[in-house]
Amino acid sequence: MTLRDLLGLRPKADTAADLRTSLTNTETALASVRDVIATMEEARGAILLDGSPTEAEAHERKLAELRSEAERLSAIATTLPARIATAEAREQEASLDQLAEQAEAKAAEGAALLPRIIRDWAALADLMRQHDALTEEVHAANRQLRRGGREPVDLPMRRLWPDPKANTPAVFGFDKAAAGHGGGTVFAGTPGNAVPTGTLAGWLAAKAAQV
Repeated sequence: MTLRDLLGLRPKADTAADLRTSLTNTETALASVRDVIATMEEARGAILLDGSPTEAEAHERKLAELRSEAERLSAIATTLPARIATAEAREQEASLDQLAEQAEAKAAEGAALLPRIIRDWAALADLMRQHDALTEEVHAANRQLRRGGREPVDLPMRRLWPDPKANTPAVFGFDKAAAGHGGGTVFAGTPGNAVPTGTLAGWLAAKAAQV
């Protein structure tokens, strides 16, 4: 391998991946050269004893060239690990910079939603107040239906949304009845007999099937 051939082992770019590829190729070439050197050193004594002066001289010259080549390859292989470590550290920092930039962008996006949440809070609270009123009306009707021996209306009314009485969008709560503070659960039906999660979807599907 000539000096020009050694240039082919240089990394194409100063990246950890290219540097690792260069190290792998260098170590492969070095192992191959060392195998040839070992074979030639085995035959060296016999050639020096039995070979012609021309053969002995050619063998010694080739062996010296291979040893120089191995030395150059070894120098490259010894230098590359430190460069790989530097490249990996640099790329890790770049990756963290990118992650921080993306997180900052998402934080800004989230912050931009707050004015919308505050703006829409009043409308949402009004809907929840309507929901609370309907819940009370259904409960009142069911009490009369039960007194008259009739089955209560089976309309799920639980709400897992913020308490409309809260002052700010940051304060979340549940209906007092659902939380166990008002007695029973916020369902149209038998008090205290909570309808399982997902009943609303089932109820809507059943109603749709009746149409």
